[in-house]
Amino acid sequence: LLGLLQEKYREGVKCIYIDPPYNADATSILYKNEFRHSSWMSLIADRVLTSKNLLGQSGIFCATIDDYEYTNLQIILSVILGEENNLATVIIF
Repeated sequence: LLGLLQEKYREGVKCIYIDPPYNADATSILYKNEFRHSSWMSLIADRVLTSKNLLGQSGIFCATIDDYEYTNLQIILSVILGEENNLATVIIF
């Protein structure tokens, strides 16, 4: 689906918000939630890379994640979006 949006919305999106599988056992989410780390990282990296082309110059990319995959998500976002573009991490209890 993201691929279909590329031509029409390239660099025109102001905000992208993702809420990927947290990849943790303790959850009531109904989708697949038990990826191996490398499979999970590949899945997320593909989505982030495809989404990057949709963001405008001043666009913002937001993601929610728990501490189980936080470090891996940070690596992916730093590599694809640039470490210098990380504005903040917000912790929600």
